Amino acid sequence: MLFLSFMCQIMSRDVTIEDSGGREYPARSVFKHSIEYLKKHFYQTIEKRSLDLEPRDIKWVLTVPAIWNEPAKQFMREAAVEVPNIIFIDLQTSKQA
Repeated sequence: MLFLSFMCQIMSRDVTIEDSGGREYPARSVFKHSIEYLKKHFYQTIEKRSLDLEPRDIKWVLTVPAIWNEPAKQFMREAAVEVPNIIFIDLQTSKQA
């Protein structure tokens, strides 16, 4: 799957995004898997470099731009909480999800 570009628009739970081959996927699932991939890649890098870090030593915090509207923030919050050990913080209101 390759997602060439997309803009953060008003997102609902059922919005889909199209990959480069024209197939549509649930956007929330794509974001969730993207976050999971970043975590996995980071842990693999730590392991390769023999750094003395354990997963419990790392606190993952996801933020979004303050200019995003509330539906977009909520969309990202819902995608983030599906990934274990991710904390979502709205910096504009300082609320933690």
